[in-house]
Amino acid sequence: MRFGFRISDFTLTLILSHQGRGNLSSLPPWERVRVRRAKKRLYNPMKKSRDRKNIARRLRRDQTDAEKTLWTRLRSKQLKGAKFRRQQPIGPYIVDFIDFDSRLVVEIDGGQHNEEKMINKDEDRTMWLIERGYQVLRFWDNEVLQNIDGVLEKILTTLK
Repeated sequence: MRFGFRISDFTLTLILSHQGRGNLSSLPPWERVRVRRAKKRLYNPMKKSRDRKNIARRLRRDQTDAEKTLWTRLRSKQLKGAKFRRQQPIGPYIVDFIDFDSRLVVEIDGGQHNEEKMINKDEDRTMWLIERGYQVLRFWDNEVLQNIDGVLEKILTTLK
């Protein structure tokens, strides 16, 4: 059994009735504690950033072959001294590779990115990054696996 705080209907009613009012002093002390705990359970802004960090860690651990191949050539400032990070959370997104100094994002897309839904999501993501001053390079995973030198050349010319 999982231990935790359970929100009763009464506590939820108290939360909703005191929403917007920071003053809980009209409640008895034991109810104030229940309301504060329940509020934390209902809305925790840090939860989203923790979730993104955990997702990024999982993505770093479970890399695709194309990501592994490119990472071996980008890591440790091997490419013109640029310090790339992999699977880095940026705002609401997690980018494959990023160099913060040059504000360059490198994305590697697999076959699922060829579907209409994913194309639209990728365009939104790219626009969001461009609006914040990042340059975005996208490569297909088979391009990385078959022509790594060409991919690195393109990244190098963008870094200059």
